Amino acid sequence: MYGYVIVREMDDDNDALVRKVTPFQRRCILLYWVKTNDGGTVDMLYFACYLGCEVRTIQYDLHWLEKQGYLSIEPTVDEHGATSVNKYHFIRGIESEFYDFKPTVKKVYGKGNALALREWHWDDYKDIPGAYDWYHNAFDKFQNYSELMSKRHKKRKIEDKRMTEIRPPFLKKPQK
Repeated sequence: MYGYVIVREMDDDNDALVRKVTPFQRRCILLYWVKTNDGGTVDMLYFACYLGCEVRTIQYDLHWLEKQGYLSIEPTVDEHGATSVNKYHFIRGIESEFYDFKPTVKKVYGKGNALALREWHWDDYKDIPGAYDWYHNAFDKFQNYSELMSKRHKKRKIEDKRMTEIRPPFLKKPQK
């Protein structure tokens, strides 16, 4: 499943826990990594494996970030004059609530889903109105819808909690 990461493998008692890293979120994670490792190289295979995409996608994302003016890419050569790995320099951050939360690969896989990534696959909730078969009836579809709404509500609660953590103190919600 492209773009999905498996946080917990499926076992006898539980389904697999997957999270979806969107292209924008992936770019934020890459840019934050460049910010914390300014002037360093990027292990593209590492990011591709842990963000559920291809190495070429990571390369496209880094070039996109350069075109948008978020980072600069410094080509390097080795002692024999051959092209070596690029060095990446941070220029400015992305104006985004997601980026403000300092996204990392560790947080993608972290317990509690601190980045509020989507934890479901849309295929599990596909619904064709009026189509019933021997296995799925209207009640099953209602249960699926209820489950999806509860997952979306849980995701929104995490996002709201995250927002209260990064807001300045005078904008925080009053404590009850």
